[in-house]
Amino acid sequence: FNKKPPPEPPPEQPSPIEILPFQPLPGFSSPHAQTVLAYLNPAGSSPPSTTQLIPLNDGNSLCCEVSTPPSWRETEKTILLIHGLGGSHTSSYMIRNSRKFYAAGMRAVRVNMRGSGSGLCLANKPYHGGLSSDILSVITSFKQQTPLSPIILIGFSLGGNIALKLAGELGSGAAELIKATIAVCPPIDLAETAAILSQPENRLYNRYYMKQLETITN
Repeated sequence: FNKKPPPEPPPEQPSPIEILPFQPLPGFSSPHAQTVLAYLNPAGSSPPSTTQLIPLNDGNSLCCEVSTPPSWRETEKTILLIHGLGGSHTSSYMIRNSRKFYAAGMRAVRVNMRGSGSGLCLANKPYHGGLSSDILSVITSFKQQTPLSPIILIGFSLGGNIALKLAGELGSGAAELIKATIAVCPPIDLAETAAILSQPENRLYNRYYMKQLETITN
């Protein structure tokens, strides 16, 4: 008898993408107003943290500031925060978010990309939007340390672009390492974003980023 081979299982479907709602403060619907307000508003104090080095395959290292609440257990969530262009673990949005997660009982990890923040002298080349492999090294390291802790990856601006790039590269395998990926204001098209920043009306932002990048390239 010729038996038909069993049907192949359907391919794994990617996790659904959800666009979270955003309602700006009254009077601050302009993106310029939101940017300036966030920059000028004091960040407050950082949660207590310890510094952890993550070795990379090329001999460089990343520096993470790890804030672990006293009540945290290894089965509870770990939040990995990736800063944007010119940022670090001291950026106001990194401090505010890590403080809120820490207060909620979650372990908050502020990841400094190459040459940033407390990892200023630990890399011989600057970071860029293509270095999703660096973040994979961070995730892998924390998974090895605490395999039962679900990891939530949150990237801001360029960090959001890197987070999405990594999720796309991992595909269905992302579920083994990351419970969820969140991108906040990611510049999906980096070339278009660079062109917009070069326009005269955005010279203030362009000047700010160039000044910030001087720190990690000198």
